[in-house]
Amino acid sequence: MTTTDLRPSGTSRTTGLAKRKARWVGYVGVPAVFLAGLVGGALLPDGTAEIDAAKSGLQSTQDQVDQLDSDLAAAKLRSATLSESLERAKEEAAAAGTKGRAAQKRLDAREAELDEREHALDQREADLGTDDTVSSTEAEFDRAYAIDIGNDIVHDIKTVDGRLQDGIAVSSALDLLSDSYGRLLDAGMPPGVNEAKYYARLTTLQSFAEDAADLYVSDPLEGRAKYAVLREQTGPLLDQLNGVMNTSLRLP
Repeated sequence: MTTTDLRPSGTSRTTGLAKRKARWVGYVGVPAVFLAGLVGGALLPDGTAEIDAAKSGLQSTQDQVDQLDSDLAAAKLRSATLSESLERAKEEAAAAGTKGRAAQKRLDAREAELDEREHALDQREADLGTDDTVSSTEAEFDRAYAIDIGNDIVHDIKTVDGRLQDGIAVSSALDLLSDSYGRLLDAGMPPGVNEAKYYARLTTLQSFAEDAADLYVSDPLEGRAKYAVLREQTGPLLDQLNGVMNTSLRLP
């Protein structure tokens, strides 16, 4: 009986071994390719898209936060602006009220001073009417009354100087000074003076004091300037009175 050798020949074995090696290499190559894909990110397209989407959403959220911050800053600025406008309006209203009250006080003070002035004139007329020994010269110029008014002028100027230090009731003090100049005219013309110049000086000083009182309410610097001029011109007036009445009136 003939036995058939079923083992492959050398060539067949070589060919089979090569095929097995090729399959083995193929099997090994698949994980390698898979690992390379993991490292390179080639096999993670869905994960990358999600990350990009998350980044985009985060950026959108940040943009919204920045916009809210910007809107809040703008709102704060508008609020601050409105608050400043309200404060200015309150200050203007308070200033207007203060000016109104100051004007009323000035009017009240002037009315009181005018009442006092009328009373003094009435008293002077009564004294002159009952004194039969008064000469015509004495009737034209009331020395005692002029001395009193001269002292009032010095006192009024001292008062204005003090009020200018704190800015309180300056206009009222200037109104009283204006009235004092006017009352000095009521004393008559001092003997030996140039009547036209004396009258012009007194009426000018009276007008300057009244103007300074009005100006100081709206423009304190202009009011001060006006007062500085009349104060300077009051010195020569007092010197003139001192020469006539033998007094020593001096500005503070």
